[in-house]
Amino acid sequence: MSVEQVVRLDEAADGVVLAKGVAMAVLFSASMVCGLVPTLLARRLRWVTADAAGNLKSSNRAVRSLLSFGGGVLLSTTFLHLMPEIQENIETLQGESEAALNELRQ
Repeated sequence: MSVEQVVRLDEAADGVVLAKGVAMAVLFSASMVCGLVPTLLARRLRWVTADAAGNLKSSNRAVRSLLSFGGGVLLSTTFLHLMPEIQENIETLQGESEAALNELRQ
């Protein structure tokens, strides 16, 4: 490997790190904004009284729906992030089982 190739690889790695940092900041900001929307709407439209906010229970259907939707989004995001790892493990296991079957056939 020449010096020029090493320098290019370093520059490419720096770009990847920068892209990951920007993506983390954007995702954090978007999550915070989306997480605060139900609270701001509840306060602005007076869906929740001060007493109801104290015990974190609400009889308002809109607040319950928004909270349920938010929980569903978090749960589905968790499983969505697990899918690539699961796919990789399945492919690895399939390759190992095919190799073991080929050994048994010989």
